[in-house]
Amino acid sequence: MNGAEGQAPMKNKLTVMGLALGIAGLVLAAPARAAQDCAEQVLASCTSCHYQTRVCEKLDKKSKREWKVTLKRMLRYGLVLDEAGQGRMLECLVALGKDHTKLCK
Repeated sequence: MNGAEGQAPMKNKLTVMGLALGIAGLVLAAPARAAQDCAEQVLASCTSCHYQTRVCEKLDKKSKREWKVTLKRMLRYGLVLDEAGQGRMLECLVALGKDHTKLCK
């Protein structure tokens, strides 16, 4: 076996290891990115009518059921979200209630 033949398996192992580390990095970064996306979505939707402080005051005080009622009321007042967007917004409000440091500093 010459040098080139011995390097091919090692190069493949390094490529696989690099891919695995890259995927692991994406998986570990996903929750932080999701929280940031939620904060941006809530800011974009809610602060067109409310001050950010009002939203922050309510985040850790409402249950999922209470947010659902609030979201339905905001839709009657003119908030525009499709059904999928409503589900994402509800999940974001609930998630941010547990850790709203991404939105409320």
